[in-house]
Amino acid sequence: MLGLFLLYLPGIALHEGTHWCAAWALRMKPRSLSLWPTKTGQRIQLGSVQMQSAGIWRETLVGLAPLAAGTALIAAIGTRVLGLQNLILLALRWEPGQIWMRFRDSMATPDGMLWLYFVFATGNSMLPSASDRRSLALVLYYLGAGVVLFALVDRISAEVSSAWLSAWLASLIPSLQALNSSLLLIIGLNLFLLALLGFYLFLVRIRRRPRRVPDRTSTASHEDCRVNF
Repeated sequence: MLGLFLLYLPGIALHEGTHWCAAWALRMKPRSLSLWPTKTGQRIQLGSVQMQSAGIWRETLVGLAPLAAGTALIAAIGTRVLGLQNLILLALRWEPGQIWMRFRDSMATPDGMLWLYFVFATGNSMLPSASDRRSLALVLYYLGAGVVLFALVDRISAEVSSAWLSAWLASLIPSLQALNSSLLLIIGLNLFLLALLGFYLFLVRIRRRPRRVPDRTSTASHEDCRVNF
């Protein structure tokens, strides 16, 4: 628990700090900010913020605040610091040599490994927890209805134009490419970490495998007793 907490500490601090700031901005009276791992049953909680209940809209905004802040931070680091815009394109074209050269150039930037660690910790800590997603389904239903209504109005009325939306999305392409590239790196690092953990668990299972110890009691049936180490 302590190892996981220390590994993800920057992302955990961002997650809970964003919860607290969003709750304070929305007047939900945040309190009891905790940055320490606790175990409840089979679940490990690495941090928490207590706040006042305030309806589905404000609760959903607070619940999604870490995801929005983490996404913006990863996109900013990938675009302005590490320069990862082209990494996702090289991955889609499957050019391993070019991918490695692009990654090496990114790590050659000042404190490149430290920035990569921040991206890794943030990407693994920004997703909403079960309590954060409590009101999300209903909010998505309302937003989906609003999108459908906007599309119908745009289709019917010639005065309503969505050209601004296309121009706005086009301006976001470099940031979106850097975000996708950063998420691809996070997935790769997680797979590497998962492989290390799998190897460690394999060694633990071998170490804990029951050994047969001969029964030294003088009985007619020479049975063995199992001893777990």
